[in-house]
Amino acid sequence: MPRVYFGFDAQSVPGEHIFLSYSRTDAERIKGIALELHKKGLPIWYDDGLIPGNLWKKEIRRQVKESRVTVFFLTKELFQRNGTFMIDEYQFAKDHGKPKICIFLDDIANMDCVALADEMYFWWLELKKIQSIEVINLPSDKEKADEIFHGLCRADRKFTQYASTTESKPNTNATPKSIRQPQPPSPTFQPPVSKAEQKPDSVTQPVNQPNPT
Repeated sequence: MPRVYFGFDAQSVPGEHIFLSYSRTDAERIKGIALELHKKGLPIWYDDGLIPGNLWKKEIRRQVKESRVTVFFLTKELFQRNGTFMIDEYQFAKDHGKPKICIFLDDIANMDCVALADEMYFWWLELKKIQSIEVINLPSDKEKADEIFHGLCRADRKFTQYASTTESKPNTNATPKSIRQPQPPSPTFQPPVSKAEQKPDSVTQPVNQPNPT
């Protein structure tokens, strides 16, 4: 497997590191974001950590299993393919109960799912159920990384320890504007409620009028 290098060595810290899952066709778009996250001191593992000669699938599964959270970078190009190893990484993370966060690099929330290959279609339905962070309209890699970092801190307060002394600590009690909450399953049909059945927001009590003398 050809090497992908983001400008820093992958860090394997069992129970602590962030596992980056991405398509190699998107590596150039993700490289700068990953580097900015690394500069914050976050322990990040990506496939540069694969050792030549080792069984790479086995090693990736080990790193997913030992990660603190798995992060999936989603793009339009990714879903134009017939398949991706990211599906296997997602399923393995799911099987081991690992927290999962999606990063939207493109506006794909309302894409035409019917046009997707079967494997990608069912994976997309899974992805829509988990928390995600949108960085679509942020121009620089640093701004994207900052937004992702704040989202990670919101999901897991342990990550706040990596906030540098030159930056303000993320407010973990506030939801970042870019976080997309998991979409609930489609509700069953409910018949509309008539105006007569609707509960008014407030009821004005009648005012006792004095009896005329």
